[in-house]
Order: sequence, then C-alpha cells, then structure tokens
Amino acid sequence: MKSFKFFTLTFLSISLIISQTVEVYFGELDLQNNSVDVIYDSPVELGGVQFDIAGGIFTGANGGSASDVGWIVNTSETTWLGFSFSGDGLPSGLNTLTTISFEALGEELCLINAVFSDISGSTLGVSIGACISISTIEGCIDMNALNYNPNATTDNNSCLYDPYECCLLYTSDAADEGLGVDLGGRRI
Repeated sequence: MKSFKFFTLTFLSISLIISQTVEVYFGELDLQNNSVDVIYDSPVELGGVQFDIAGGIFTGANGGSASDVGWIVNTSETTWLGFSFSGDGLPSGLNTLTTISFEALGEELCLINAVFSDISGSTLGVSIGACISISTIEGCIDMNALNYNPNATTDNNSCLYDPYECCLLYTSDAADEGLGVDLGGRRI
C-alpha cells in the first residue's frame, strides 16, 4: 500500500511539473534594427525570468510585459534577468516578454539557459523554441524593381528597372502636349 501511495504522489508531482511548463521563443525579427521580440506562453503568473542568448550580444532590452508591470530588468552581454521587488508578476498566457536588440556574432541567434519561476519562487519547466537566422541577405529591396528580392535584408544597389517604364511616363506627357518622341522608329 505504501508503494502505491508513493507511486501516486510521484505521478501527481510529475504531472504538475509537466503541466507547469513555460514556452519561450523568438517572435518577430527586425534585421534592419537588429531586434527581436521574446515571446512566452505560461500557464501561471510569472515572478522572475532569466535567459541567455547565443550567437549575439545584447545591446538593449525594452518593452513587453516586463516593462508593462514595472519589472527591474538587467542585461549583461549575453544574459537577460527580470523580476519585481514588489512581487508584481507577469500575466499568464501568450505575451511578449521583452524586445531585445543585439549585435550579431554568428548566423543564428538562440535562446539558452532559460529559467522561469512563478510568483511564489518555484521553478517552472521551460520549453525553448528554435534558433532564428540572423544572417544578412543582400539583394534588391525595391519592390518596384524587376529583380526585387523579398528575402533580402540589405540593399546591395543591384536593382534593375524596366528601361521603357521611365520613358513611357514622360512620353505620355509629351503626347498630351502634341510633342512626339522617337523610340526606335516608332513615333509616340
């Protein structure tokens, strides 16, 4: 009978720990400003959070739920730490924890060593999302160009335009005024 009670208590304890898992992952990435949202989904109110990044160094952190509730936030080059001296917790559910800005040191940025606690200080289970690519993709970023690259993050001055598009704009004005333009034997 004692082994059954022990097994039942162990099973319930493990179930509670598993059900108290926070998911943390990167949200919207802005490569123009080297910033990204850190998103969390928690079944309980949070009392403290710490995480590290790999592949970059922090240049700043602001906004999100941590800012909304007035948490004290400190960062080093690779660690973010947030909590409240007054006991104010972050809301449960799906929320933006903070927006971090970073200097890239590699081709991808990863969240690592995340520690989340509830408002009573108990450590919660953590599921960390995938790393994100932060490598710069050069290309034409002008949507009006013939070779527009929607994946490009940096303009490399390679945009190509329809050579007749510019002329047709001017020739329609000229035609309205009775002026003609010769384009390869055709008079417009």
